[in-house]
Amino acid sequence: MLCPSSRGTLEDSLLIGVVTSHADGPRVVSTERALPVTPEILALAEPAGPSEVFRFASPCQTGRCPHFRNEACQLAVRSVELLDAVSESLPPCSIRPQCRWFRQEGAAICKRCPQVVTDQYHPSSTMIQIVTGINPAPAPAALGSYSSRNATIGSNLAARRAGIQAAPNATAASAATASARVHGSFGFTP
Repeated sequence: MLCPSSRGTLEDSLLIGVVTSHADGPRVVSTERALPVTPEILALAEPAGPSEVFRFASPCQTGRCPHFRNEACQLAVRSVELLDAVSESLPPCSIRPQCRWFRQEGAAICKRCPQVVTDQYHPSSTMIQIVTGINPAPAPAALGSYSSRNATIGSNLAARRAGIQAAPNATAASAATASARVHGSFGFTP
């Protein structure tokens, strides 16, 4: 079973998507196929962090993950509860048959999944609530809306350098705006 939003590590991760920019926030476009993570792929993300630019999958850590409770990934549970669907049909996915979230939540999570970026600067209060399980205080107005300049530059360059192909008919999704940075928000950090 694979976690579809993990840290990219050399040991057991697969590259499954590229983060793109959209007026509504970051969106993940699936790669045509899952690719083993290499040092070269991780370096392509510079100057941004790999999890800001790419989406990775790794074996689900179940009870060793802080998001896994009651025999379920709570990130997937809360994503279905709190996020709007951004796709009418199932978006392309190179790991769906092995995906923990799909096995647990079915098509409902797939229609929300493109909104999930493992590391986000200025995640929305909804994203913070999905990660923490609590409703955060409103963000200060000074933070403004989502800015993805570095991640966008990094993802565009990385995808071009690597020759990574987006999945045919890949759709983008909406995400949200404003708040503080959440490190490892959707990923497992041992």
